[in-house]
Amino acid sequence: MARSVLLSTHPWSDLTLQELAQRASEWGFAGLELGCVGDHLEVQPAHSDESYCQQKLEMLNGLELLIPVLSNPSVGQAIGDTLTP
Repeated sequence: MARSVLLSTHPWSDLTLQELAQRASEWGFAGLELGCVGDHLEVQPAHSDESYCQQKLEMLNGLELLIPVLSNPSVGQAIGDTLTP
């Protein structure tokens, strides 16, 4: 069974999504695991601006990249301990 090979954007947060997507397309990746880092996917604009996600998808579709996974591990790793006096 053929499997799509994705590139996680987290280690590449120093690049804009446009730059990284162009490279990933040239390198032959099928898509991206889109991380909530840098300008790759900003949660607040995605929530408040109706066109934000559509613009990202259009740019990635133009490069024939899939986005089957969104990732935000920093929030998932944020664990607070109870304070004791």
